[in-house]
Amino acid sequence: GAGGAFDSDAVVRFPLRVLVSDFTPSPFGVRTSLNGDLFEAGSSVTAETRATLFSGGPYIDAEARITAQLTPRPFRSEHPQAAGFMFDTGMQPAAIVLAQQSTQVDAQGEARHTFGLDANIGNQVVAGTLTVEGAVRDDRGKYVAGAASAYFVAVDRLVCLHSTEWVFREDEPANVEYLVV
Repeated sequence: GAGGAFDSDAVVRFPLRVLVSDFTPSPFGVRTSLNGDLFEAGSSVTAETRATLFSGGPYIDAEARITAQLTPRPFRSEHPQAAGFMFDTGMQPAAIVLAQQSTQVDAQGEARHTFGLDANIGNQVVAGTLTVEGAVRDDRGKYVAGAASAYFVAVDRLVCLHSTEWVFREDEPANVEYLVV
């Protein structure tokens, strides 16, 4: 504008920064499956990882790794009578690595790994989720992964006690509900 030190109609421009990266999607996908949806302490687990090209056919002769973990979780029953009951054993460890294997997918794009669940694992985890991840390495050295999960229990019965009161008075009967699943 005329006569002013500050021109309100002026446009201030800043340089634009652009990050350019090379993104090349992997030509295959990975699917992992388990031989069941519920496992118990002492049982055997077979995990199968399959790498399949998006264009069709197997992705073959590639490095693969299979990792199995057990994550403790409180058990909840879906039965209406179990509403309000949560089967929890208190302090439990974070995820426990049960098995790790490095191998290769075969001519069908498959890798299979069988491992046992120690009969004494119930000393650490009573109930939880078993997760197996299968990862296959592509030509660039990056891994493409797929995972499968199943329930885990270490015992054949779970017992839950449920207090009906927050505070119990001395010399008065206390009611405690229980549920066995």
